[in-house]
Amino acid sequence: MIRTAFVLPDRQRWTGGYQYFVNLFRVLKRYGRERVRPVVYVAGDSPEEDLLPMQSGVADVIRVPWAGTGQRSSIAGILMHGRNRRALSAYREHDIQVVFESAAWHGWRFPLPVIAWLPDFQHRRLAGMFSRRAWLQREIGFRAQISSATAIMLSSASARDDCEAFYPGAADKTHVIPFAVEPGDEAYAVSENEIRARYEISGPYFYLPNQFWRHKNHAIVIEALRILRDRGIGATVVASGASVDPRHPALFESLVKQAHELELGEAFRFLRLIPR
Repeated sequence: MIRTAFVLPDRQRWTGGYQYFVNLFRVLKRYGRERVRPVVYVAGDSPEEDLLPMQSGVADVIRVPWAGTGQRSSIAGILMHGRNRRALSAYREHDIQVVFESAAWHGWRFPLPVIAWLPDFQHRRLAGMFSRRAWLQREIGFRAQISSATAIMLSSASARDDCEAFYPGAADKTHVIPFAVEPGDEAYAVSENEIRARYEISGPYFYLPNQFWRHKNHAIVIEALRILRDRGIGATVVASGASVDPRHPALFESLVKQAHELELGEAFRFLRLIPR
C-alpha cells in the first residue's frame, strides 16, 4: 500500500478543490484495491464537519499547525534548503511514500516522489483577472512545481494541452485524470421535495453550483436572465457556492446589486454555500 500525503484545502476558501480531494479519496477507497492510502494533513482548527467525509476508512487524518496556511509560509526556507523540511519531517514520521502537491511547492531537492496537480491555467487564459504581482506569484509557483514534480496531474485534455503549450518541459510528465465521479451518499440523504421546501423553490430551475468567483462569470448569467425577461421568457437560476472571492472580495455584493438593479426578483437565487 502506497501511503500518499495530501494537505486538505480550506473548504471555505476553495470549495471546489476541497470537494475534488474528497472525491479522489472516495474513488481510491472504492476502486483502488487498497493500493493507495491517503494520509490527509489538516489544520489544527479545521472544523469537524469538514473532516466527516474522511471517516469510514476513506483516509487517515492528521492535524498539524502548518497545514492551515499551507506550506507557502516557509518558501524562504525551501529556497535555502531546496526542500520543505517541516513537511518532510511530518511525512517521514508517518511513513509517507508519495506526496500529492496542490497550490504548494515542496522544493527542488525534495527526496520523495511528488505528484503536482495543476487544476487550470486561468492566469494564462484570463490574465486580466490578476494583478501583476498575483500573476507573477502564480507563474513562478507553476514553473517551480512543474520543474521539480515527478508527475503532473491535470483534470482535462484541454488543461494538458495548455500545460504542454505554455511549459514545453512538462510534456513527458503530464497525466489527465478527468472529473468523472458519482455524488457521495450525502447528495441523496434528503428527497427533492425536501430540498425544494427548504430553499423555497417552485417550478423548473437551472442549478448553478459554482463558487462566486469572478472567472465563473455569474454576471453574464444575470444579464442573460434580463434578456430573457425582456423577451417575455421566464427562467429561474438557483446558484450555490462560497460567496468570498479572495482576489475580488467585493464581487458577491456587486452581483447581488446587479440582480437587484435589473429587478430580477426571484429569477436569480443566491443560496451561498449549502450542504452537499
